[in-house]
Amino acid sequence: MKKVVTLLVLIFSFPVFSQQITFSDKFEEKDYAEAFDMLGIKVFKYQMPEAFKGHYIDLIIREYYDGIEVKSDDYAKRYENKKNILLWQPTANSFTIKIQTLRNDTVETFNTRLPGMGIKNYGLKLKLKRSEYLWEALFSESKKIELDKEIPLLTFATNPENADRPDLAVYCELPNHSYKDWYEKLKVKHYFVILTKVTKP
Repeated sequence: MKKVVTLLVLIFSFPVFSQQITFSDKFEEKDYAEAFDMLGIKVFKYQMPEAFKGHYIDLIIREYYDGIEVKSDDYAKRYENKKNILLWQPTANSFTIKIQTLRNDTVETFNTRLPGMGIKNYGLKLKLKRSEYLWEALFSESKKIELDKEIPLLTFATNPENADRPDLAVYCELPNHSYKDWYEKLKVKHYFVILTKVTKP
């Protein structure tokens, strides 16, 4: 009996607290980012220098398989008879190349806006499982855009088949290399590259 009483004294000698949980179903800024990431929605933005007002802003999509270019789509060629839609008008406000992506199991989609036209959708047809592909930026803040030169912005590529290097190191070092040489060295099976090119009128 004495042991039971001692145990009861020990139990009730410590205060018992009840804590209230705060509940909310309202989205905060970080919640949107997490939700978009779960859905496979990404956004990449490249603000163009003011010095390029009055120039054509082209967008190019190239597809490679086993290191060989299998498809190329150049907006300047596609809209050759309507080239003004690529012109950043001198009187226009700032212009940002904004690319938004949406994950899909068979055709990855992204949209972008050119200076003289609305949002344009584009589909990238997958040859392997979607889980094997990643979006990666190729253009870093230390790089500069040069006139009449194709500048790679983004890549959508399968994981390297070269087991000598981890995926993280592959993509961290990617902006410092030629994407084509780097992917060939690491045996990347299938990838797309999105490039831009600024030219004078």
